[in-house]
Amino acid sequence: LKINYIFSIKKLGWANIDRLNEDPRTAEVDLITSIENQKEFKYVYVTLITQQMYIPGYQKKDDTYCFSHNDEEKQRLPIGEFATVLATAYKNDRPYFAIKKIKIEKKLTVSFKLTETTKDKLKADLQTQI
Repeated sequence: LKINYIFSIKKLGWANIDRLNEDPRTAEVDLITSIENQKEFKYVYVTLITQQMYIPGYQKKDDTYCFSHNDEEKQRLPIGEFATVLATAYKNDRPYFAIKKIKIEKKLTVSFKLTETTKDKLKADLQTQI
């Protein structure tokens, strides 16, 4: 199992997930992420980055991803906040990547396709997108 995180905590800073509870915009949301070519990969890692927080995605039973701990737990995120959803995977020791900036809404589906990249291009993309 290969997991790499290209960005550093120094760039993001650090915040506790409890910060979301203090944001008056935080409410139950239905934010679903789907990866069009997911079946090509053994593991796909999906992440939500918002308010200097890195929130790992949870793969649901239907193979989509959400930002809670299980299929039954409701997601609670600040509606109207801007965020970045990113997905990474490896195939034949080559990195694949997708990234999308979003505005959190009450109901939102984010769908993208992972494309092959290089470590250098991945680092450059993350620096400009996050």
